[in-house]
Amino acid sequence: YERPVVLYYYLDDDEPQTIDIPGHRRPIIEETNLVSSWQTYGDAIENSISEVEVGSEVNIASRYWIYIDNNTNDNFKQVEIYNSNDERVDIQTSSGEQVTQNSGWQSWESYLTFYTSDWEEGAYTARMLIRDNQNQEVSEAGIVEFELV
Repeated sequence: YERPVVLYYYLDDDEPQTIDIPGHRRPIIEETNLVSSWQTYGDAIENSISEVEVGSEVNIASRYWIYIDNNTNDNFKQVEIYNSNDERVDIQTSSGEQVTQNSGWQSWESYLTFYTSDWEEGAYTARMLIRDNQNQEVSEAGIVEFELV
C-alpha cells in the first residue's frame, strides 16, 4: 500500500474486523515543495517551483496524511529554513484545529510563508514537521531544497 488505509473484512460469519495500515498513527508527509502560491488542495504539488528571487515570499507546502480522531484535525506545523552552511535562517510555526466529517486517515495540505528580504542568494533547505496534537506523534521531516536567485 502506498498510502494509509483502513481495511474492513469478514471471516466466515464473524463480526467485521479492521486493520489500519500503517499500524502507527503519526502524520505522514507525502511531499514537501516550494510553491508559487497555495490556494486549495492540490497546489502543494501542482504549483511546485525550484527557485525564487531574493526579496520574494517563500511558500513551503506539504501534502500529508493524518489520522483523524473524534472528527477533529488538531495539529501543529513547523518549518525551518537552513542556508548552504546549514545555519538556520528562519522558523515558522502554525497550529490548527478543524472539525471533519469523518475519522480515520485523511490527506491534507498546508503551507507556511517566509519573507526573504534579508536572505542572500544561494541554496536553501526547508524542513517541515507535523505533530498530531491528539496523540502527540510527530511526522518524519518533509524536506525540499531550493534556490534564491
